[in-house]
Amino acid sequence: MASFGGHRDRVGEEFRIARQHVMQTMATADASVPHRNLVMVTSSRPGEGKSFAALNLAAALAEGSGRQVLLVDADMRDRSLSRLLGFADDPGLLDLDMSPSQTIRTAVIPSSLDNLAFLPLGGSGGSEATRAVAMPGNPVSALLEHVASYFRDSIVVVDVPACLADSDPAAFAPIVGQIVLVVEAGRTRRREVESALDLLDVCPHISLLLNKVSSYGSGLFGAYS
Repeated sequence: MASFGGHRDRVGEEFRIARQHVMQTMATADASVPHRNLVMVTSSRPGEGKSFAALNLAAALAEGSGRQVLLVDADMRDRSLSRLLGFADDPGLLDLDMSPSQTIRTAVIPSSLDNLAFLPLGGSGGSEATRAVAMPGNPVSALLEHVASYFRDSIVVVDVPACLADSDPAAFAPIVGQIVLVVEAGRTRRREVESALDLLDVCPHISLLLNKVSSYGSGLFGAYS
């Protein structure tokens, strides 16, 4: 993770630049966008660094947006953030549907950074429970909408699977205010990026974040239109 909370390093500065773009997009988004506070982070393929980007973008937003930020793990393929942060077995997003006694407030975990909290994926009952939530009768997109509405005054950053490996990102695209598509420098092919953009184009605001650039680090940001 880059340095935040008063510390400065190169990668942190690049995510601060990305923060400005995300905040500007949020401020200028059309009022018809259902959840302008919902920012989805994905990639074309697994392994491009999307979870790293989601974590650092959320930290940068918490540091400089003046708003509370909630980082959500919604990657049912890998649950990278929940494992990385040590909450793989804690209740979280999926349990909001599976357990009537589970509430958002009790599932959210504060962080050591001011204004930043984390909602794990949850679903510790195992893969069968995870599949049950993912079925059409209990769409995870409805859970994300619920979280975004509950935290309507906060920025909600959601880490989801790679969109060429899983159908979830395309299902979530209509409900989010903007999408950050992480692209691994020197590895991701142009046709893969184009295919990902085709799957996500229902979202009116998609930005590309170039990751793993050897001469700069990561976090180079640009809008796609």
